[in-house]
Amino acid sequence: MNSQMHFVQSAALISILQGFVAPLDDTILPGRVDKLEAWCKAFHAIIAYLGKPPYLNSMWFWWESTANTLAFVEAKMFPEQPVMTQTHVAASESKRPIHHLGLDAWKLNNKNLIRPAWEELVSFSDWLYSAYDPTLNADIFESLEDCLLLLESAGHACGLDVCACRPFEVAAGSGGSK
Repeated sequence: MNSQMHFVQSAALISILQGFVAPLDDTILPGRVDKLEAWCKAFHAIIAYLGKPPYLNSMWFWWESTANTLAFVEAKMFPEQPVMTQTHVAASESKRPIHHLGLDAWKLNNKNLIRPAWEELVSFSDWLYSAYDPTLNADIFESLEDCLLLLESAGHACGLDVCACRPFEVAAGSGGSK
């Protein structure tokens, strides 16, 4: 994705995420920030460990947009405090394959992030499909499906059965399976 297209897609996703967190008159809905934080933490841990191989481009895109959304929301909620949300990743210089998440160096401290991230992203997917047109926002929907597949793969690398169905089946349905 070229830089101009990346900027446009990031702005669109940030706008969608802000609408999810605070859809009416900037009132933040209970639990919505927690949902974003769940997948943001997992994505951060994964990309920090695996680096920036091309197969993680969708996860980087979602992490970056989600982290920026969370930082914006935090600044609005606590204007007198410095923003603590991390918006940068100290990623590995090497590009590692996803099965490296099954190694103890990563798995022991991070595998517990995968299932909550999966569940919250599927829940968000349900909302997204009910609120936005997948045809008009195809890049965002496709990258979301990539993230679900990557989370499922990360879970399998760690010996977890993350989901009972394939991510594309969740996304392709009328609002998912939940």
